[in-house]
Amino acid sequence: MELSFWQSRWRNEKTGWHMQQVFSLLKKYWHHLNLKTDATVLVPLCGKSLDLDWLAGQGHHVVGVEISEIALKEVMERQPYSFHRSAKGSFTRYHSSSMELWCGDIFKLRQRWLPPVNAVYDKSALIALPPETRSRYAHKIQSLLQPQGKIFINTFEYPQDEMGGPPFAVFEDELVRLYSDRFEITRLHSHSIFEDLSNFQRRGLKSYLNEKIYTLTPEL
Repeated sequence: MELSFWQSRWRNEKTGWHMQQVFSLLKKYWHHLNLKTDATVLVPLCGKSLDLDWLAGQGHHVVGVEISEIALKEVMERQPYSFHRSAKGSFTRYHSSSMELWCGDIFKLRQRWLPPVNAVYDKSALIALPPETRSRYAHKIQSLLQPQGKIFINTFEYPQDEMGGPPFAVFEDELVRLYSDRFEITRLHSHSIFEDLSNFQRRGLKSYLNEKIYTLTPEL
């Protein structure tokens, strides 16, 4: 998807993907990454997710990346501390003691600009991207991670021919293709959410919709 598509969605307040609460499966399964409390966690395409606040509340240093300044301003307004603004490359960076928010195109982000990234929390980044962009995205994410960095990822599976994305269907075999050269892929959770998302049925989905959680840990 073009960046202008997402910026338009934010300007017009068409952000139906935003959850009004912390993602329950994040709270349930995050501990499987076995991170240190002060680990740095990268959240690509973070929007204004409340998950950012939860991760910071665990003691992590949170690095959110988002194209929409509207979304990031809402994140900052929720925080009890002030942010400082600076510029780096084509990005605007807002930073505090526990969180930094980068406004810009994630494909232009550089590892050397960031603190060492210990983990990536991918709630809705990979599934927001069309198939032709996902390989490039996976490569970029891996380039931002430390060698022993880990990934927590949420995916949807459904017949792509029944409904156009986003969110797009991403099956386990695609995760293997994108990440197995470097990571061991472990599925932690799978359940049907077909009945929960009636708006997807209105968009044409009629067979099934499964949500899955994976952890990706470095191969030994």
